[in-house]
Amino acid sequence: MKISGLIVGVCLLSSLAGAQPGANPNLDAAYHLLDTYVARQMQAEQVPGLVLALTNRNQLIRVSTYGYADVKAKVPITPETLFEMGSISKSFTAISLLQLREQSKFDPQQPITRYLPWFSIHSQYRPITGHDV
Repeated sequence: MKISGLIVGVCLLSSLAGAQPGANPNLDAAYHLLDTYVARQMQAEQVPGLVLALTNRNQLIRVSTYGYADVKAKVPITPETLFEMGSISKSFTAISLLQLREQSKFDPQQPITRYLPWFSIHSQYRPITGHDV
């Protein structure tokens, strides 16, 4: 699925402050366009199902489910469907650490124990740094 187009749409919708369905016809039209786009991309990329949650800084705005959790059994995805995160958490961690670096709150060259004092590995080698991870 092409993430960039979906992210732009999600960011635009998220910035429209959490109106309730029906409260804003423009927002409802945007949701419809998003649903149409997601369905088209899912078919093109053969994605069996997904959950899309839109939030702003304060609240959950909308949860949309698409497709199946089990295609053979035709079990639809629900907001409670569990997904494996895989390696995506590494990207979030890296982005967070880079933001902390920009704020001078994290130095990747410093030993990890500076930030996680409970983390210790007894080794003959130099300490692990954020740069190593």
